[in-house]
Amino acid sequence: MKTNVIKHHISSSLPHMWVINETRASVPMASQVHVPGYNTFESPTIHSSFCSSKWVVIVAVWRDLHCQHVPGPEGLDGHVLILNNFNIIILTSLAWGFTLNLVAIYALWSANPTPVLEHAYSTLH
Repeated sequence: MKTNVIKHHISSSLPHMWVINETRASVPMASQVHVPGYNTFESPTIHSSFCSSKWVVIVAVWRDLHCQHVPGPEGLDGHVLILNNFNIIILTSLAWGFTLNLVAIYALWSANPTPVLEHAYSTLH
């Protein structure tokens, strides 16, 4: 099963963060790929038809790294998961620092995007 392979790889490599996009199921999947030591976040569902849904973004962060989930722009539910307020400061060569923020985006392809979706993507910065 794919989830066992994913959990095994994460457990053996212990990344600080990991992201999974476009899991196809009618129920939330984050609990299926739970790995001890990580805080897991999942975007809301996108209903793709009457009988199915997609849970599109799962992000997990090592528990020692503080972060918080921030709501994304209206209209991007199921497309964007934003985490910030990490306790990581990245130093530049000029001794300036900036804090780490993570935006996990599932950029859904659509031949006819709705105006709401186009506007929501344009508000990401």
